[in-house]
Amino acid sequence: MQFIEITYNLIYHNMENNKSTYIDETHHLYCSDGEMHIGYGKDKWLVYNTEQLLKDLPFIINEVIKENKKQQRMYISLIKEQLEEL
Repeated sequence: MQFIEITYNLIYHNMENNKSTYIDETHHLYCSDGEMHIGYGKDKWLVYNTEQLLKDLPFIINEVIKENKKQQRMYISLIKEQLEEL
């Protein structure tokens, strides 16, 4: 069994029905028996079928990159605003 300790920021949310889980940080990732195990919070686990995860990865990667670009633009804008005030 491969075991990796790493921190990723994962966000899952659905504000309308509160039937979802928000994961701020993960503390363990490993794969076993065709499943990706993601440890988060205080002894909580998300288990993802690796075949389905592989099918979902193009969409996940695309959306994460788009969201990250939005955040980068926001921070750059804030930095520029602060520099203009100097």
